[in-house]
Amino acid sequence: MKIIKNILIILYITLAWAQHFEGNIGLIGQLPKGEFKDVGVTTGFGLDLNFSYHPVDNFGFGINLGGSVYDISTREIPFSYYSDLITITEETKNGIFHGHLFFKINPLKGRIKPYIEGLIGFKNLQTNTRLYNQNCTDNSDTGWDDCEIA
Repeated sequence: MKIIKNILIILYITLAWAQHFEGNIGLIGQLPKGEFKDVGVTTGFGLDLNFSYHPVDNFGFGINLGGSVYDISTREIPFSYYSDLITITEETKNGIFHGHLFFKINPLKGRIKPYIEGLIGFKNLQTNTRLYNQNCTDNSDTGWDDCEIA
């Protein structure tokens, strides 16, 4: 019940002062060039969200959030340095996430509205790698996990 009450309060505030709130959604694209393209980094896509409040026409502040996954790759690698008879799969995912608090000043009115914007926040670039074996079958007669990678 408390969640419904909070949602209704937010909707009321948003609708009652709608001229003061602004939001937009943007598409992010990572298109590799040069060295990144040469090593096979794939094209990535993501979303960027902005929400702001404008107490007066010329000034606003808000939050910016976004993120994307720009490379997912898999490859077979040998399990042992000495032999390539047994292979495991290496899966790597690369992503970026950002969040900012910002302010925006619109000093002029008219068709063309230049603005000044200031951001403070973070960007998190992360790489996750997972190793797994698709070619292993467990022996159900034993209690041991025969496919575990040590």
